[in-house]
Amino acid sequence: MAAKAHDLVSHYDFDCTIKGKKANLQVTKESIKLFQKGQIKVSHAIKELKSWSVGSDKITFHLNAGGTVSIDTTEGQAIKDALVNQAKGIIQDKKDAKAKAEADAQAAEEAEMLRKEADAEEALRWCTYEELKTGNYERYNAAGERQGAVDEKNKATQLLTDEDFEKVMGMTKEAFGKQPAFKKPMLLKKQGLGPFQFNE
Repeated sequence: MAAKAHDLVSHYDFDCTIKGKKANLQVTKESIKLFQKGQIKVSHAIKELKSWSVGSDKITFHLNAGGTVSIDTTEGQAIKDALVNQAKGIIQDKKDAKAKAEADAQAAEEAEMLRKEADAEEALRWCTYEELKTGNYERYNAAGERQGAVDEKNKATQLLTDEDFEKVMGMTKEAFGKQPAFKKPMLLKKQGLGPFQFNE
């Protein structure tokens, strides 16, 4: 036997015989395989096994589909222990996978909640075009002093998002910044984002 049955390993190897000739039984989490001279003589998935019975010189597997598979070996009890251990390993793997899936789902839920909170926080940093046009800063001011006071002269560049600014003004904030100083108030007034005097 290549490994002790009380240790969880990828597979166990056991000495046995087929018609009096040496063979090897391999027990994995998925199957039992009987090898002789490197050739697979018997192979069954673990889920195909209904039960097994151990004798002093053999182990007999009873199949779900009916029938039995008997293997001559003096390591029947160790093989049984290995099968039980692998079954425990499969159950533990399923538990671990379920726990991981639940942990991943919880982490994803928390990440989504944090994202929504961040989005809500980010939204408070900006005003809509209508809010700037009407001077209704109630929502913005409700966010607290950390927002800073509204700079009436620069409210469009200060409080419109880049996307909204471009939609309203027909140019980016960068392009607007390059306009001549005398032209900026006129452009803003045209969109109702004054009050400015042309000589500002």
